[in-house]
Amino acid sequence: MVAAGGTIAAATSAFRPSAPADYREALVATHRPLSLDPLFGRDDAAVHDVGHLLYASLLRLGGDGRPVADLAASWAVSADGYTYAFTLPAGRRWSDGSALTARDVAATVSVVQSSDFPDGPLAQAWRDVAVSVDSPVSVSMRLRRPRGSFAVVVADLPILPTEAISQPAAQLARIATRPLPTSGPYRAASSDSFAVHLVANPYASRPPPLSSVELRLLPAFEDALRVFAAGQADALLATTAGQRAEAAMVPGARIRDMIGFSTVQVLFNTASLPSGLDQPAVRHAIAAVIDRNGLVAADLPGAALPQADPVPLGIRWVPHPPVPSPDAALAAKTLDAAGWTAESPGAVRTRDSARLVERLMVSEEEPLPAVAHRLVRQLRPLGIEVELDLVAPAQFYGMLTSATKQYDMALATVESGPDPDVSAQWRSDETPPKGVNVTGLKPDFVFDRALDRLAQESDPKLRRAAAEEVDRDLAASAPAVFLYAPLVSVATSDAVDIPLPVAGSSAQRYDLVMGWRRLHR
Repeated sequence: MVAAGGTIAAATSAFRPSAPADYREALVATHRPLSLDPLFGRDDAAVHDVGHLLYASLLRLGGDGRPVADLAASWAVSADGYTYAFTLPAGRRWSDGSALTARDVAATVSVVQSSDFPDGPLAQAWRDVAVSVDSPVSVSMRLRRPRGSFAVVVADLPILPTEAISQPAAQLARIATRPLPTSGPYRAASSDSFAVHLVANPYASRPPPLSSVELRLLPAFEDALRVFAAGQADALLATTAGQRAEAAMVPGARIRDMIGFSTVQVLFNTASLPSGLDQPAVRHAIAAVIDRNGLVAADLPGAALPQADPVPLGIRWVPHPPVPSPDAALAAKTLDAAGWTAESPGAVRTRDSARLVERLMVSEEEPLPAVAHRLVRQLRPLGIEVELDLVAPAQFYGMLTSATKQYDMALATVESGPDPDVSAQWRSDETPPKGVNVTGLKPDFVFDRALDRLAQESDPKLRRAAAEEVDRDLAASAPAVFLYAPLVSVATSDAVDIPLPVAGSSAQRYDLVMGWRRLHR
């Protein structure tokens, strides 16, 4: 494309590195210059991701998805689940040499809790948290009610220096592109519309093996791919199956993957009477005939893992049930018993005057249309006809959560995050606009109590048991079919060795920076 090519040419001509960095990444960034304050501009994934190179949080996600100590030397939860206590290491410093103390933790939370803080979801997560500075190296947080997910909330909050964030949030947002003192392995040496240059933080707890990082800022994946293919970058993030396939075609590219924190699901509109989806038998039959392994192998090779439960596969400390093999005979028997029969093999099933025809709404965002077409082909031999309704990505969420649902089934990517609490999607009172329970199932207060235990317990053993109960209940009522977990991929050249965690969001690709190596120039 001419426009894209022109953009790359302009970026290349304006960018003049003084010396090659130890690590170079082609980074897609919505806003350029990039916000270097990770509290602001979080709608741009690049801001959140780069924040992992610059700042530590009290906790971070471990290899199995459980929070572990990061900036905190130790942490504890009270027996009633209301209070979290954190102890900082003595003598920790910011990159400018100033002391890092519990006061910085309180100041960071104060910014997020301020009335003019622009990030609604982050503010909501901290709204009812009372922070107490108990000593220069200890801080406690009191919750209004127990939240098993709170440790994950803590892991998602980078701690910033008090002196740098002592202004109103609106003013901080306007100056967010300026470099600040950091606590992570790197600090920002310079930043402009074309690149961010990072150098090792002299006060980091451990010096990173690669002392300099260059992040080339590009407007779109296609631009970043061209920079990577031209050998001007060592690495490139790929967040879709199509991007992964394109990056893999670059000569010499190596692909590494992480299990992410999202799931792709077929959601049933159980209030859709003509479609038969108000009947559990129809929903169970659809679930029984879908071939998850075949779908992934055909349309998402190497880019996803089959899945059969609501908790993201990236949360590895929670048990996940095995993916069942498709059973067309069972599905047919189930429909026959429910009165949905076919006059001849391959014909659409009917009951009384109703035909078993389902309208499947799907976003045009890649790779969902290909997945939807695969589902059409898998359901048709059972006698279920599926009509596709492709909608623009910008319109999909509004149509999904509309009070007047114009679909029988919806194919959706659900971003659940790194905690197993799935209440926002499945609790009876989490219907839009409060939550995203769009299936129309009748309230089930026994199921709600299981969800509450999963949401409120802080003990991992009790949360695992609650997660298994939630999974059993959803399998029994079948309001959805859980299909697969998309992978997060990083393409690298053969000049660097960049290990990745087994699971994580795109930001977690930077978590193993202490194991990075440059093999050759």
